[in-house]
Amino acid sequence: MPTPPGCSLHESRTLGEACVKTDWQIHAFCLMRNHFHLVIETPRANLEFGKELLAAAAEQAGPSHYGADRQESGEEKAQRMVRAGMKELGWDEKELRSRPKGDKAKVTLARRLRKQTTMSLKLIARELKMGSWTYVSNLLRGKTARKRARASLM
Repeated sequence: MPTPPGCSLHESRTLGEACVKTDWQIHAFCLMRNHFHLVIETPRANLEFGKELLAAAAEQAGPSHYGADRQESGEEKAQRMVRAGMKELGWDEKELRSRPKGDKAKVTLARRLRKQTTMSLKLIARELKMGSWTYVSNLLRGKTARKRARASLM
């Protein structure tokens, strides 16, 4: 089985070995950062045996196999990024609250959070004190800046 993009050689071999031992046929797969989805055909009705094989291989690889980044939940990563961003800006919680909802630095941090995490717009709005999630959405798409620019032309 060729190694799919984003998949380690060990993961690929483990899945390949499970397929050989169980006669599974993989029709589709989707690799995520910390898990994967498979569409498989199990001609010998041995799904449980295959799952046990994969679980044993994952256990053998150990929890550090995936590295710290994969072990960190999306929300933990987002919280860490918010703290790091505030530290980078020299802000504390009081400073964050006192800044305008549409502050450029807040928008930049919100954009980074959206791009690098699974954090929802509602959580971003709450954590960065940016008002409603729809306002954050408009800021990230640049709509409020265009509205202000049009208003100043009139």
